Amino acid sequence: MCYEFDAPGTLNLVSLYPAIARHWRELGVQVACQFQYDPRAMGHLNWDWPQHYLNLWYTPEKMASFLIGGEVFRRLPRGAKFALGDDDLRFAPAAVSFHRNAAILATDDCYMQARPTDWHPLPLPKHPQRIVSVGSCPFFAYSGTGLVDLRINEDWARLRIYPDVDRLRNDLRGTEDRPLARLESRSHRFCLRLPGWEHVRAERQANGHWIDVPNRADGFMASPGEYRLKRGETRPRSSGRAQESSL
Repeated sequence: MCYEFDAPGTLNLVSLYPAIARHWRELGVQVACQFQYDPRAMGHLNWDWPQHYLNLWYTPEKMASFLIGGEVFRRLPRGAKFALGDDDLRFAPAAVSFHRNAAILATDDCYMQARPTDWHPLPLPKHPQRIVSVGSCPFFAYSGTGLVDLRINEDWARLRIYPDVDRLRNDLRGTEDRPLARLESRSHRFCLRLPGWEHVRAERQANGHWIDVPNRADGFMASPGEYRLKRGETRPRSSGRAQESSL
């Protein structure tokens, strides 16, 4: 068992958590506990331990990296041996690049990407059931800075978009007068790039109800919140007259 591991002293370094998880599994570790995280109410301040800063809302890139590290830890067998490598480490189902500051997970059922990157060292899943990314990824285009979590179940998908993060200071500890970050509820166009999902019906949850969201070929305007997507027809249906004439 390992306790008090972390990637300390950083705001957006994403390559360490998966690499640490790989290292622990290679050593045969069964349980690894991250040292500390920030509750949402204090995430804009990081009052507790300055060197340790992890929060789903305020450090989304690090949180996506942490999620990738968790999947690496669960999916790699204990005692697996790996070459040290250089700046780029590929250890399927994950890969990290230190000089690119990139972390990726790609399995048959899941794809995760900690921040926007054009580095794609692993084969992409054909039918992912979960996609997590900060910014655009191979499966959708989105320019917001909050984490995006997409879960797919056959013809339906649930989408959760978190607010943008405006970094106000590069320090690791803030005060009420000088917070580290601010959340902003901006709208950005969201466009799915999944085969078979070119045409979707999008609905947004508001006050316990689902409200239709106008959708175009290049996607729909999405603000932070929860959505459900229904897979549509891949091409327009033919009219009855056209079908008769074809016969």
